Amino acid sequence: MYLRLNVRREVLFLLLHIIICNLTQINTGAAMGYSSVVLPILTSNMSSITLNEMEVPLFVSIVSITQIIGCLLCFITMNYGRRCTMIVCGINFSLGWILIASSYNVIQLFIGRALTGEKFLQFSSSNEIYLAEISIPSWREIITTTPNTSLSIGVLVVYCLGFVAQNNWRLIARGRKGSSLSCNMRNKLKRIQRTTLLPEVWKPFVILNLYFLWQQFSGLYVIIAYAVDMITRIDITIGFGSFGFLMVPWSMIGELYPTKYINILGSLTTTIANSYNCIIIQLYPVMVTQNRNATFYFYCIISIIGTFFVMVALSETRGKTRAQIEETFKKKLQIVEIVETFKKIEDVY
Repeated sequence: MYLRLNVRREVLFLLLHIIICNLTQINTGAAMGYSSVVLPILTSNMSSITLNEMEVPLFVSIVSITQIIGCLLCFITMNYGRRCTMIVCGINFSLGWILIASSYNVIQLFIGRALTGEKFLQFSSSNEIYLAEISIPSWREIITTTPNTSLSIGVLVVYCLGFVAQNNWRLIARGRKGSSLSCNMRNKLKRIQRTTLLPEVWKPFVILNLYFLWQQFSGLYVIIAYAVDMITRIDITIGFGSFGFLMVPWSMIGELYPTKYINILGSLTTTIANSYNCIIIQLYPVMVTQNRNATFYFYCIISIIGTFFVMVALSETRGKTRAQIEETFKKKLQIVEIVETFKKIEDVY
């Protein structure tokens, strides 16, 4: 009992360290994506600081330039430990973002940008080494890939913040007051809420994302990524007909979603599907090591569930126009109709 308690405590501490390391890794993603979202503002008349044509390339590339300095400094700081290196990088990131936020001229902006870039690779390398050193051997493949996920989250966060900032700048440029801004945001949120409740929006979104869930967890992409390993483990030749599960969900993004909302819904679905893909590919080495047969039974069961799901929930789109497909989703789902039919039969008897 005491041994089990110690093991659980060690695992919890390990998870805590992983979360903390990856939260700080978000900084690197934010530094990467920052130039993309802020350039439209800095190159217009909406900002007190304006970059000219010569300064724009330097603003974008200064992160890459200062990364070289950070790599050289990494040789020194690593001698004092990975944790020490990450603390120094965290302080540098904080100073850099403070300088950027409080910039009143181009020079101060560039110094802040240089500070965030200088610790970019230095932090990434020390973070990955630290995670590899503290991880459990059976988890190492998964743990050492988590910084890439955090980096992507950092890029996504700064893109979202940049989108909001650009919209606010446009409204300010049109001379609207703060009350108009908040009113406009409320109206936007109401429109988003109304849109998500439309049956032709939420129904295909739920159906298609569940379709991708079954597709990814059925092991199709695992077979592609680990085919040789699978053959050596089970000592057979793998042959599979995966045309339906492999290609159809991707092609249906353009069919099921309304043209008006396909830009947002298509991007969200692609992001979710790739997240599933990342998870299942990272889980395979752990699953097959723990229980080889159970792993393949799991893929088999998911494939069967996915097949029944497609049969029941997914409507036929062949030969239909987009308007007809939208009308199909405005009706009740096929699975709901089946349940109601059974209820009617029960009531009769």
